[in-house]
Amino acid sequence: HVGCGYCKNCMRGRYTICLNYGNLAAGHRQHGHITPGAYALSNAPLGTPWPKVRFAAAALESTLAAEDPATGLFEMLENRDAQEPARNPASERQARVFIEDERFGTRSSTVVIVTKAGHVRFLERRHHPDGTRAGDSDYRFSLGSPSEHPTNR
Repeated sequence: HVGCGYCKNCMRGRYTICLNYGNLAAGHRQHGHITPGAYALSNAPLGTPWPKVRFAAAALESTLAAEDPATGLFEMLENRDAQEPARNPASERQARVFIEDERFGTRSSTVVIVTKAGHVRFLERRHHPDGTRAGDSDYRFSLGSPSEHPTNR
């Protein structure tokens, strides 16, 4: 993502919060995935080929066809195996999906499932710094039609 290069945020190097986001006429330029498919991301720009991101994208693709993909998605999000040998602490974080660490570790895993009929299931698992589960949330609701949206009333 390179922003427009002209707005006050881009002038300060804050391209990810470009004030002209999506406005090609104002010079906004974004490089990345624009084709349909399954994508994964982590603490890096979309398309960064970290080992855990490649693993997650493959797991996501294979899990989406399941009747209830939540179980498979949580298995992927809570995978503690290194996807390739770590060379240093930074590469360790790039190799593991679930990170147990007192300062920089996984604190929650979230799965959002939206059906074609507009039914939404929002699930979250919270974790302690040692990786043990701290709690779960499971919310279900339906998306209304555009005419039912509060801003259209």
